[in-house]
Amino acid sequence: MSSSKTNALLSCPAGTYNPNQGSTSSQACIKCAIGSYNQFAGRSTCVTCDSGAYCDTVGATGQQYCPAGTYNPNRGSTSSKACIKCPVGSYNQFAGRSACVTCDSGAYCDTVG
Repeated sequence: MSSSKTNALLSCPAGTYNPNQGSTSSQACIKCAIGSYNQFAGRSTCVTCDSGAYCDTVGATGQQYCPAGTYNPNRGSTSSKACIKCPVGSYNQFAGRSACVTCDSGAYCDTVG
């Protein structure tokens, strides 16, 4: 009996990337930096976190969304501290927003967030 290895294309896992061709080891897979993520295996780059979100861990496989009542106008944020409470006179009822909405005429928004 003899054992033999079969050549196979092995993907770098989600949360990592490999920009190089011809790599021979899983050590070529680089974890995504804070502020970026990669939700799919076998990618050559990571994705910058969207506005309205942040990526606070190395090797992230997804982004964290700012909660309702907050916003984040910037891409590539690295902390939940990037989520800013909506100012008085505006609101945001959904998570993951890059801006707050100004209160309509006939209504008011008297609290922060």
